[in-house]
Amino acid sequence: MLLRHAKSSWGDASLRDHDRPLNPRGERAATLMGVWMQQQECLPDLVLCSSARRTRETFDRLCIGLGETPDLEIDESLYDATPSRMLASIARTPGRVSSLLVIAHNPGTEDLVRLIAPKGDAGALERAAAGMGTAHLADITLEAPKWAEVAPGAGRLERLVRPKELV
Repeated sequence: MLLRHAKSSWGDASLRDHDRPLNPRGERAATLMGVWMQQQECLPDLVLCSSARRTRETFDRLCIGLGETPDLEIDESLYDATPSRMLASIARTPGRVSSLLVIAHNPGTEDLVRLIAPKGDAGALERAAAGMGTAHLADITLEAPKWAEVAPGAGRLERLVRPKELV
C-alpha cells in the first residue's frame, strides 16, 4: 500500500518544509483512513515512513484509527523521494513482511503507483491518473515473489481510496 501524507499546515512560514505538521483536516483524514483500513482488514506488517514531520504525524493518526500500532521504520530516503529511491527502500523490506505500507510524498508516490501498477481496477486507475491527493491510499497487489523484485509493472491497483469518500 502507498499512502500520501495527510494535509499539512502552511501556517508557520518559519518552518522548513521537512518540519511542517498536519493541519486539523489532515489529522481527521489520517484517522479516518486508519479506521477504513481496520474495517477492510488492510493491516500492514510494516510501515516505511518518510522522516518528515507530516508523514510521521500521518502514521500516528493512522494508528489511532487502526486501533493498533504496526512496526514502523523511519526512512530518511523517502523524504521527497523519486520512484526509484522508493523502490530501493521497498527492496530492503524483510521477507517475513507480507503487507507493507509506505507513507511518503508527491510527486514520488503517485509516480510510483503509476509505474508499478499500470493495470487493475478501472475506477482506481482513473482516479490514480488524476493524481494522489493528500491522504490518498493506493492498495496494490504485487506479482513479485520478493520485495527486492518489485519493479515497473509488477502490481495491480486494486483500489485508490480518498478520505472524502469515507465520510
